[in-house]
Amino acid sequence: MSEKTAGFSWLKRYFEQHRNDTALRNLGQYAIQVLYDDLFQVNADERRMYVRETSSKIQKASAAIRLQEGTGALRALVNATIKFVNRKQASSVINHIMQFLPVPTGGYLPPIEVEYLRILRTVLEYQPHVEHLSKTAKKNQWKDIADFCLDGLQDELELTKTASPRQARSQRGVVSSVSSELLGCLRALTMATNAPLAICGNVMVRLVLDILREATSQSSVSIVEGFTSGIAILRTTLAHYSLTKAAIVYEVLPDVLVTSSRLFTSGTKLPTLREEILMLLIVLRPHLQSVTNRDASDSLLEAVNIICSALTQDHTTETISTKQRLNLEDLDLCLQDRPPLDIMPMQSASFWLRTCSREAEASWTQLSLSAFYHTWLDCETPKAKQTKSSDPVQTTSTPSDPDDHEGSSRAKRRRVETHFEALISRSVQGNGGAESMRTLQIVVFSIELRTFSESQMCGLAGELLQLASDKDVSVASWALLCLCRYVVSSLAIMPSR
Repeated sequence: MSEKTAGFSWLKRYFEQHRNDTALRNLGQYAIQVLYDDLFQVNADERRMYVRETSSKIQKASAAIRLQEGTGALRALVNATIKFVNRKQASSVINHIMQFLPVPTGGYLPPIEVEYLRILRTVLEYQPHVEHLSKTAKKNQWKDIADFCLDGLQDELELTKTASPRQARSQRGVVSSVSSELLGCLRALTMATNAPLAICGNVMVRLVLDILREATSQSSVSIVEGFTSGIAILRTTLAHYSLTKAAIVYEVLPDVLVTSSRLFTSGTKLPTLREEILMLLIVLRPHLQSVTNRDASDSLLEAVNIICSALTQDHTTETISTKQRLNLEDLDLCLQDRPPLDIMPMQSASFWLRTCSREAEASWTQLSLSAFYHTWLDCETPKAKQTKSSDPVQTTSTPSDPDDHEGSSRAKRRRVETHFEALISRSVQGNGGAESMRTLQIVVFSIELRTFSESQMCGLAGELLQLASDKDVSVASWALLCLCRYVVSSLAIMPSR
């Protein structure tokens, strides 16, 4: 046992040391395939010892140690050679994992399930291998791998739902790692340009949504590392269905928005997760825009309210650092000579994004989406209320004299404050300059999406002029930017004389 373990350790060190040089490449494709086959066979022998019912506890423990060492050597070899092996060798690794890892009793081989799934993820993350997978009706290797991952995720989800709280706590690390790696494999599969998402994309979207919903419903999130992969799967799959089966997107839209809002507020320390969520919301935005011509469902209105509140609350509070926010230094203020949209798509009628940092682009996207949701809710909410009642205006009973029976039946109409008006009020009555400035950033993006009546223009101008004289320089600057955007909007709708 000691000699075999030492041999595995030496192979692992050798493969890791020569990962970036030409030593392994010079061996040739045939020699590399021999190395693969030898490690496959050695691990298969140890697997038989581990799963055999007649094996003693000592034999199983020894086999588990050798399996872990052999898996480490195989992973090091795959990491060092995956970028220059041919597709047949990559397929041999994939086939070995799919046949080797499952056990007859259900699930995967416990000692090495996570490491073997990481090997599979390594192979799939090199996109040329995924693009060359067979996708014909006779032999569809892409679908076989997707089904393998989906079956594993379904088993993990059922295990999480049926486990007691104590068992869930004790198994959280295993469930987290397995689910994370399987989601990573599915993400690599869906990213391929020729991925046949129409085959199982619908099942994939619903299962991933179930996993994310189950995780976010718990007090402590158990698969944080897999959230980014899960959101990326939803983004690529729903983007595909946007062009082919839009009905599927409309059906899952409320659940996706609610789940995204929960992850966005809890993922402030994961910038990649926030960026994936913002990209997903961009994909869903055209579908939400198309709903404005018909009555929105209650579930959709509630979902948009939740994601709108999450984006706004996240931006206006101290949950993210100053570097992750949009600053005036990131903008170029001009009305003419702006760059073309294909060169700089992030631009408004009065300013455009000058710096191309990830933080500035992410903050711009968040502000743009938040403004869009506020505008959409102002347009849609009264329409939804009107379908339930002939009177869309909320009413409250007026206080009357106890002896006046006629006064007790009177009702007074109370005007409902719109989301845009709430933003303006929050800017004026904000606690400190920082909150007012951040709210004004949402306002300046909202102005571009709205049309104002004459009375609304006068009221808005008065509020912005008040903010433009604020002692806080940042508040005054963003208020002036809002006024500039307001003037541009007014000139655009002003009748010519």
